Amino acid sequence: MIGPKILGDSTGLSGFWVIFSITLFGGLYGVPGMLVGVPFCAIVYAGVRMLVHNRLENKNLSPEELEAQKKMENIFKSVAENASPVHEPVHETAQDEE
Repeated sequence: MIGPKILGDSTGLSGFWVIFSITLFGGLYGVPGMLVGVPFCAIVYAGVRMLVHNRLENKNLSPEELEAQKKMENIFKSVAENASPVHEPVHETAQDEE
């Protein structure tokens, strides 16, 4: 289990993605797939990361600002979902007193 951690540190992928790519590409292409799968996934990961970073730059947002914005949206959603409805005060009428 230490192998994926070491390989993940050198490629920039988490251990999960290392095991996933070895399993997927190994299942599809055998031993050559195992050898090529991790570097291929690392290249795809770097490309997606660069694309996301460029789009954030175009919107003048840093990754930290985007993360903070998502957290605030989640907080507002959870508050809205858990908020109790506003109850109107009950006024007694002459019929209620009888």
